[in-house]
Amino acid sequence: MFDSKLISAILKDYISRFPAKDKESLNLEIDDSSISISLVGDIHSLRIVNVLVNVIFKNIDIQNDDQFLVFDLCLAIEESLINIFKHSYPEKRGLVELKVKFEPDKIVIRVSDYGAKGNTFNYDEQLKKTPASEFSESGRGMMIIKKIIDDIKYSTDNDRNTLLLIKKWKG
Repeated sequence: MFDSKLISAILKDYISRFPAKDKESLNLEIDDSSISISLVGDIHSLRIVNVLVNVIFKNIDIQNDDQFLVFDLCLAIEESLINIFKHSYPEKRGLVELKVKFEPDKIVIRVSDYGAKGNTFNYDEQLKKTPASEFSESGRGMMIIKKIIDDIKYSTDNDRNTLLLIKKWKG
């Protein structure tokens, strides 16, 4: 399932090929069941995290009936990060932390930032009020995440905003 030594070696190889400016604030930590990535960045940093997340999920033995699970998880993380860069750090660079933990029956993804406090998004209430055809560009990311992820929790603690995404799976 999760071979931390293999994943670490693969990720370090990928990171070694990044331009120096992309590696400056990038921090990677791997233990027996999780991977943590942190970096100071902006919307342009999305490609760095996207590459790393794709490498992680494509090199983990995910035994699941859902053939689109890897794509869906990468998309949910990407949408979460776009929201951070767009809303928490709209005019500056900021710290983003991503932790992916593999548990026997679920994948827990924690995306955190220290920018502006976000608004809670009640997907069910929004759908009742507005037909999907009338949604503006804003809010679509959370709708996509809600379709992919089984449980979503948003919290703020002091200066830290955290989006917790839980996806059930057969690990």
